[in-house]
This record gives sequence, C-alpha cells and structure tokens, in this order.
Amino acid sequence: MLILLLTAESGWAQSTALQTSKIFDGHVVPTERMILTRVSGKALSKYQLSYYRSARFKASRAEAEDVADIVAKDKALCDRHRLSSQTVKRNHDGIKTESLVFSLPPENGLNRFISLVTEKGFGGQTLVTVIYMEGKVKDVNQLSRLIGK
Repeated sequence: MLILLLTAESGWAQSTALQTSKIFDGHVVPTERMILTRVSGKALSKYQLSYYRSARFKASRAEAEDVADIVAKDKALCDRHRLSSQTVKRNHDGIKTESLVFSLPPENGLNRFISLVTEKGFGGQTLVTVIYMEGKVKDVNQLSRLIGK
C-alpha cells in the first residue's frame, strides 16, 4: 500500500508546475468537499496510462469559474504547442454538461492529459470533475477510443 502511494505521489510530483495542481491541493474548494481518486500501476495498463488523479465536487458559480480559469491556464500550454483537444457539450433533462480533454507537452517520456467535466443544473451549483492523466497513450483521440467515449 505504501509503495502504491509513493508511486502515485511521484507521478503527480512531476507535474506540480501545472496550475491544475491548485485544484487538487484545495485552493479553490476545500479537499474535505472533494472526492479525490488516485490510481497508478496495472489497473491503468489497458488504457496505456500509468497515473490517474481526479477530484469531483459540487461548486458554487464562483468556484466553478475559478476552476475553469485555472484549467484554461494549463490549456494554453496545449494551444501553444498545438496539441490535441476535444470539447463536447450536451443538454439532457435540464442538465448542461461540458467536457474538455486536452494534451499537455510530454514530461519524462510520458504524455499528459487534463480533463474538465462540468454539469450545471444542481440548484445553482455545478458538479465539477477535474482529471489529470499520464502515460504512453499517444493523444486525446486514442485516449477517447481506449476509454470508450
């Protein structure tokens, strides 16, 4: 168990320069209000990933805007390096869902990705999921195929 946690932490440590780390560290929403997930190792191998980290929480309008601004700063890396990204918008039963996933410049031989999913329509709050992934998966299109979206 300790080895798994140390492996997970070392994966994320490689990317702490990302603005998105502020979200995982509780600078926008306290970590007590988040469902935090970290996975590394063989459980991810069929997706060609070696590390996965997510934070899911209900956010006020202001918090959701702060999250979007932070993710946009990391998305600028994607745009600057002309890397792949996908955005999908849906509206179903009064719930507006927007999904964004984008590539980051590779680091230490691993391709890196961030995903932001927002679901609006929860009594003035937004359900937010932020995901950081890294591994050998080539790009956003391959990642989407492997995940099955």
